[in-house]
Amino acid sequence: MYAPSDKKAGWIRVASLVATRFWFKCFGTTGFTLVFFSAYLYLLKHPVHPVTVIPETAIDRLIGFEPLMLPFYLSLWLYVSLPPMLMQIRKDIVEYGLRIGSLCLAALVIFYFWPSAVPPSDIDWTRYPGMAFLKGMDASGNACPSLHVATAVFSCYWLNRGLRDLGFGKIPQMLSTAWCAAIVYSTMATRQHMAIDVAAGILLALFFVLIFEKKSFRIDLPFLHEGFSGLLTMKNLLIATGGAVYLAIGFIASTESHPPLFAVLLGLFPLATAALASAWKSKARAILLPAFIAAALAIALHPDELRDHAAWLYFLQHAGAMTLLGITFGATLASGHRNALCSRIAGCMIPEELDANYLFYTWKVTLAWTCYFAASATISALLFFLGPIEYWSIFANFATPVSLGAMFAGEYLIRLRALPDSPKMSLSATIQAYREFSQRRN
Repeated sequence: MYAPSDKKAGWIRVASLVATRFWFKCFGTTGFTLVFFSAYLYLLKHPVHPVTVIPETAIDRLIGFEPLMLPFYLSLWLYVSLPPMLMQIRKDIVEYGLRIGSLCLAALVIFYFWPSAVPPSDIDWTRYPGMAFLKGMDASGNACPSLHVATAVFSCYWLNRGLRDLGFGKIPQMLSTAWCAAIVYSTMATRQHMAIDVAAGILLALFFVLIFEKKSFRIDLPFLHEGFSGLLTMKNLLIATGGAVYLAIGFIASTESHPPLFAVLLGLFPLATAALASAWKSKARAILLPAFIAAALAIALHPDELRDHAAWLYFLQHAGAMTLLGITFGATLASGHRNALCSRIAGCMIPEELDANYLFYTWKVTLAWTCYFAASATISALLFFLGPIEYWSIFANFATPVSLGAMFAGEYLIRLRALPDSPKMSLSATIQAYREFSQRRN
């Protein structure tokens, strides 16, 4: 904690930084905004290609329309000006402008080649003068990715970094993050963007953070257990956001009767990649590779049939993966505690000799994972064949990743209590061990 004098000195320094090159920052931000909006509005009103309507998801229906979130939506323009305001050197200010300008330029390129819009709403905008004005100025086009969200998340990272460098504690950074979260939420609550747009905007922002930082930065949260903190890096957030986008698209493709072709092809990509890799490594490559090419041609020649059976594609991928993983883990249970899959993974990652208690524990972990995958495959099949397709899709695309995370976290916390004197592996190290072991097997 800072003493009152330290806090006062910190705020005085902030005021000094804001005052330094104040007009350069103001005119620079204003000029950048004018140039950007000229291009943005031109593409909005003169799309070169057919406009794709971004579909509504269950998340959008859950949030609904909340006109009181309009002030948070409009506050973006103040929020994005804060990071350069904390910079003192002209070169740093210009470099930051180039960084966020690159992000905006990438979004404009996407809008040019793939214009998109949110679905029309039955809301009477004349009842909400503020929203009517916004709709008149910024129609709900150039939707995906949400540039509103992308610039907010990008600014949040650099603003929090600036606050940290100035010596401020966690509270200002948490308030900044909460402000950013409110802006992100407001894009859906004002019906300017759909959940898919928001996820794509977050992904775009994290991608550009990684480009300019050139390494994974750890994000520290004061309330998080130290064993979990290693997971919060920009790289992992980027991977998680990309996974969320993939799962959201999978939900759409598996629940619609005739989903967009790109969503179906995206769902086919992991399965096709695994099949191609297996065919390439197989001794029967001369037979399997031509078979793979023939299957790819058959799919390319019958896209409508593929779209009509997209749900089957996603089901086979989900249930098949759960079944194969269950067999992989379960097949090692009968070979003794030392040869159980989790025991072998631990043996590869921990240099010390593992005692009998640890090996018995990892055998039980292998059994738990076997039961989990078997249960997941069974539930997947029952929901797919006996229930509404929406129930299965929610289980496969949302409940499964959450339960996987709960399994990893639960095992880590149980290990701390069951084996307090054993070699320590954080949750991030445990997940990395699973990844590296899988790569070695392949």
